[in-house]
Amino acid sequence: KYHEESLCIIRSIQSLAVEREDDQGCDCIDIDDEKSLLEEEELMNELSTSLNDRGSNIFHGHQQQNVKSHSILSILHPGIARTIICIGTVHHLKGKHNIAMARFRDGLYIQRKTVGPKHVDVGTTLNAIGSVYEKIGDHPKAMRCYKKAHRIYVDQLGSLHVDVAVTLNNIGQVYHFLKKYKKSMNAYNEALKIMRQLLGEGHRNVATTLFNKGLVYTSCKKYDRALNIFKETLSSQRSALGNYHEDVGTTLNAIGSVYEKTGKLEKAINFVYKALKLRRRALGESHLVVGITYDRLGQLHLKHGRDTKEAAKRFREALRIYHTNDISDDDSLVVKANKNLCRATEMLRSRRGVVN
Repeated sequence: KYHEESLCIIRSIQSLAVEREDDQGCDCIDIDDEKSLLEEEELMNELSTSLNDRGSNIFHGHQQQNVKSHSILSILHPGIARTIICIGTVHHLKGKHNIAMARFRDGLYIQRKTVGPKHVDVGTTLNAIGSVYEKIGDHPKAMRCYKKAHRIYVDQLGSLHVDVAVTLNNIGQVYHFLKKYKKSMNAYNEALKIMRQLLGEGHRNVATTLFNKGLVYTSCKKYDRALNIFKETLSSQRSALGNYHEDVGTTLNAIGSVYEKTGKLEKAINFVYKALKLRRRALGESHLVVGITYDRLGQLHLKHGRDTKEAAKRFREALRIYHTNDISDDDSLVVKANKNLCRATEMLRSRRGVVN
């Protein structure tokens, strides 16, 4: 309800805030740019006027305070920062990363002015900004944000805190992308040490960080270690989430990928099929991820070469789901599935002695 009601003020700020759309690019976004912060101050003054016109009753439900309808909340108020950041989170989840970044920066500016630059809320917002940078592919800037958040959390909360561990996990992800595997593994191990002490083995955060470690081992081609970690991940996920959660399907699929890399295609098919069954149950028959898993299973059957008919069947299922989800014919998913289906069909015809 908080998120839905927060959206009510979007119209108030859209006409005033500078919407950093795709055509402007994301390189202009720099949280340390003093000029940018001054521009942000001007923006916030305009936003204040708009919000004053709407009245503080908009924020009554969010703040859970007895604010009279004639009272006016200053724009430099932590509660308004939280609401704006909430709006940014909604945009982030919807894939509107430029708008999300703008909202997070708005909130960050207010937080720095009201609660100070070293407050834990600032660390949380820096983590959110880092997440957006990751999504748009600017990993160096994501790393800067995560490291600043990490320093704030350690200074304010101490080194033994869940927020510190979660941020270390974020740092590990960026190091992995940058192919700095040793640093990535160190960050994950440090995060796991904290999580296990505070949360126990059967917690989703522990499972997530274990899974990330498995991905690093896979990238390093240490497949035996990756399998051991993924199996440990499964145990943690099932304890925290149950046997049929979609995260379990993701790990089963990852195990299948490791078996494929080691040439054990029958085991790979077995685990990807388990992932498919679980995802159908957890997400529904027509979910895009289910379609991608059908596609993946078809590729494994095609690679195995012993059941081309089954491969063709899986590609048809994938294409059906892609079309159900309005994926265009020129999308790479559809193009690749059609190509593989044609290949499987030709192989079947060849085996039957059919000449085109």
